[in-house]
Amino acid sequence: MRHRLRYAILLSALSGVLAVAGACNTTNTGPRRSDIVTQIPWTAPETHTYELKENNKLKATTTLSIAKDGDAFVLTQRTADDS
Repeated sequence: MRHRLRYAILLSALSGVLAVAGACNTTNTGPRRSDIVTQIPWTAPETHTYELKENNKLKATTTLSIAKDGDAFVLTQRTADDS
């Protein structure tokens, strides 16, 4: 009887250790990760304006622009709404 009790205690302790070890697994089995944006298809200078309409009535506009400043590119966003 004592051996069965020791065996049961040892078995439950071992399962607890294995459960914790499994939760700490750091192996990456998910999807492969990569940069979302790898290339911007715009050139400088370039501007795009987007309109938000509700029932064909203009509610807001957003303008995205890219400009070159020396060796750097400057991205700008300007938004205006009807209020």
